[in-house]
Amino acid sequence: MSTRSDRVAAAHGECPLDLLIEDVRVLNVYTQEIYPADIGISGGTIVFAGPGSWDGPPPAETFAGGGRIATPGLIDTHLHIESSMIGPESFAAAVLPHGTTTVMIDPHEIANVVGLRGVAYMLEASAGLPLRVLVQAPSCVPAVPALETAGADFGADEIATMLGWDRVIGLAEVMDYVGVIQQHPRMSDILAVALEHDSVISGHSPMVSGRDLMAYIVAGPDSDHESPATARASRSWHRSSRRLAVCPRIWSCAPTMSSRRTCWSEDIWTIWYGPPSPRGLRRSAWSELPRST
Repeated sequence: MSTRSDRVAAAHGECPLDLLIEDVRVLNVYTQEIYPADIGISGGTIVFAGPGSWDGPPPAETFAGGGRIATPGLIDTHLHIESSMIGPESFAAAVLPHGTTTVMIDPHEIANVVGLRGVAYMLEASAGLPLRVLVQAPSCVPAVPALETAGADFGADEIATMLGWDRVIGLAEVMDYVGVIQQHPRMSDILAVALEHDSVISGHSPMVSGRDLMAYIVAGPDSDHESPATARASRSWHRSSRRLAVCPRIWSCAPTMSSRRTCWSEDIWTIWYGPPSPRGLRRSAWSELPRST
């Protein structure tokens, strides 16, 4: 097994690379440049990415890039694999060829049917896949308490259990925004547990604005994939919006957008307004794309 020392030596040209991808154009999402380069891999880690050509010892394997553009893997920041009606393995086989290498899933649909067993299944079924699957603990099971029949009822204890599992990185879309704003004990306790675990907390507050939105943000959620009541309403936090919901209003939102902090993935785009929260920086799976021209 490759060690960090081995990878440092490979990057420095002191030992052969496992794989060298020659003659590509690297899309650098931080400097907003595209430049020719070779990409060197050692121990499953990119250790060299130009600019320029590799001039170290001959690699164990070489792949000709043929001038293609090499981009970072795409990150899908919010989806429910169950909606595809296939399991994680088949889902990975479908999306990987199109460049998606990481997904953040909310398995609340299966959780609403079989509870914790459903979340555990999604974790087990996605383990060891070439697709990196990060999981958020479903926050609203059931979504509307007392008004629907569900297979489970998640409270603070269940959330704490899931947040202790490997690859569960946060709390999924907090859909009961009324309960959050009015500080219903169930939602207050769920958010308290998530904050205690220093978790990413994803929001879900369609058309909420003004003092209601401020109260919702202060309670803990730091992102949203729903269309806001106004573009101005969400300048203070990160927003991810459903493409279908937002496109008719995109020109009204455009003045507040920062394309340097925009992530397009699956059926949503994510926008960061202002500096992300410290816990978001530490634990978030969001990706950045270069400024459009």
